[in-house]
Amino acid sequence: MSPLKNYNNDDDDYFGKDNTKEGYLNFFLTYASDDNITPKSYAEFTLRKIGVNNTPNNIELTNIQKTDLNYLIQNNGTFEDLCNILTPRQLAWVGW
Repeated sequence: MSPLKNYNNDDDDYFGKDNTKEGYLNFFLTYASDDNITPKSYAEFTLRKIGVNNTPNNIELTNIQKTDLNYLIQNNGTFEDLCNILTPRQLAWVGW
């Protein structure tokens, strides 16, 4: 898989104390198989959930993120790829 573009998370507490990239990745790696969640299924769900009329502006996906999520879906990306594409705020909005 070719490297995916990383969203610029400088203003999003991406590596902050709570809701970190590492925390979400560890959660996925620990619990996703229990619920039959794959990176592909989560990316598909994300594309359906984010972008509806009631999505706050600070949650909306950029065009780069949409492209990267579609690339992940087509190329069997990993949870690490997913966590590199989305911000913790977006992951929290999508939920489990």
